[in-house]
Amino acid sequence: CNNNKYILENQIKPAIEAFLNQRRLELSDEKTRIVHINDGFDFLGQNVRKYKGKCLIKPSKKSFQANVWKLLTLIKKNKAISSGKLIQIL
Repeated sequence: CNNNKYILENQIKPAIEAFLNQRRLELSDEKTRIVHINDGFDFLGQNVRKYKGKCLIKPSKKSFQANVWKLLTLIKKNKAISSGKLIQIL
């Protein structure tokens, strides 16, 4: 496992950086990290993780909580309207 991480950090990552460089793009040192797929990672509001041999992508906890907060706020702001109107707004 350590050998794989060494290869990723010292061979694969530099190759990706060179590929991106040619396109005037770069990896963020702050945000880029190498993790095992079983540990999972969040990317663009989604959580990517391997469960029992299958790769699953689902909303991240942070993204899910943000959407729940938006829904609760919208419902609280519109307490006086009918449920039909609220459904239309949603």
